[in-house]
Amino acid sequence: MNNIVRTVLTILGVIFIIFLIWYKIESIPYGENFTLNNEKGKWEFNQNAKKINLLYFGFTSCTSVCPMALASVNSSFGMLTQSERKNVSIIFISVDYKKDTPEIVSEYAKSFNKDFIGITGNKQEIDKTIDLFPAGYVIQQNNNSNLNYSVSHSDKLFIVDRNGKMIDYITTPRDPEEIVETVRKHLKK
Repeated sequence: MNNIVRTVLTILGVIFIIFLIWYKIESIPYGENFTLNNEKGKWEFNQNAKKINLLYFGFTSCTSVCPMALASVNSSFGMLTQSERKNVSIIFISVDYKKDTPEIVSEYAKSFNKDFIGITGNKQEIDKTIDLFPAGYVIQQNNNSNLNYSVSHSDKLFIVDRNGKMIDYITTPRDPEEIVETVRKHLKK
């Protein structure tokens, strides 16, 4: 009987420790103000933020993941009312510091919607920004690519408040209705 009690208590202890680790990871505050560049020069998040900001990290030469993500975001943006859209910004951040200039990134973002914001920076600026979120990217030599390198990146849509704090995120596959529902939930707060 004593062994059974010890075993149950051990199992409960392990479950409690796992819960604490999960809770600690889930409660880490991500995000803050950051500065990158758009086609006009320095772009600071706090000076341009709206109530809800959707951030997506990618690159302009991405052949499928980024276009699908931005197309879904554009569809959801169109489903919002005009009043809701005034309180939401869509920000595409390119991690391809080798090719993507602020002008290229801005044009790319605006090709999905004239209201989308495209920004980027040098490697240090991008690394500093991406480290604020549970995201990442890798640029590797790839002689089979037109660029002679390939870019791998996180595929998450981050929902960020006006102070730059991440309040939610959506992973792939992203349904426009899910994005709208998530945005509306946070607009009501």
